[in-house]
Amino acid sequence: MFYIVSIAFPAAVRYRDGMWKKAEFRAVRSGLLAVVAASALWAAPAFAGAVTTNVEKWITTIDTGDSGAGLGSGPFGTVEIDLNSTTGSKTTANQAIILVTLTNGELWANTSNHEDFAFNVSSRLRSVTPTVSAPFPYQFDAYSSTKTYKAGGIGNFAEGVDCSGCAGGTSGNYKGVLSLTYSFAGGLLITDFLDLNGNACSAGNASNCFAVDVGVPDGKGGFTTGAAAAAKPMRRIPEPATAALVAGVLAMLGWARRRRA
Repeated sequence: MFYIVSIAFPAAVRYRDGMWKKAEFRAVRSGLLAVVAASALWAAPAFAGAVTTNVEKWITTIDTGDSGAGLGSGPFGTVEIDLNSTTGSKTTANQAIILVTLTNGELWANTSNHEDFAFNVSSRLRSVTPTVSAPFPYQFDAYSSTKTYKAGGIGNFAEGVDCSGCAGGTSGNYKGVLSLTYSFAGGLLITDFLDLNGNACSAGNASNCFAVDVGVPDGKGGFTTGAAAAAKPMRRIPEPATAALVAGVLAMLGWARRRRA
């Protein structure tokens, strides 16, 4: 796609100046046809049955370590939430995938029985058990009105994933991405994920939406372990828009034609 833009704009300028060659026209035309063909291939499954269509992507950085843990400065990783539709709808998500990725070189830990990943969901999701894919043996700790799950000095959360095979400060712990998949026919929103104060994780005042128990290399061959939190609100990830790119190229050509006239 960048190739198309790289040839389209100079070609548009040359068209404006009356110097557009046939070869340039063919290159731009071929590029646009390639984009249209790719778009058709991308959209074709939607007409063939149920597909997974991304509705929204959100992300935040795990950037704040427990002040008593001595983890140093972050970032310690990221938490991404992909709101997807498995029915082909581009407006309503019925699936949410949480992806927790630690910074390269870090490990999942188990400091003083902290949850390895702790979070809060809205009341309507509390009865939903997500599908968990973890790089370690785990236990999913579901919501309970009489119990919370510890994340060190960060606070206590309502739900979590605990590594049953992790230890504090050892190099034998696990690496890899943790994912949780929520499915909910009633439609999922980013506002279904809450911070410690009950604010939506996408709200401007959101703080400490998620916490991890992480092992950070100490420079001596070992690891310092403790809780770290995503202290800032989640932000939406822009999605590349093929249609917008094509519209941009056509707009440039139209601009060149007007200038030439």
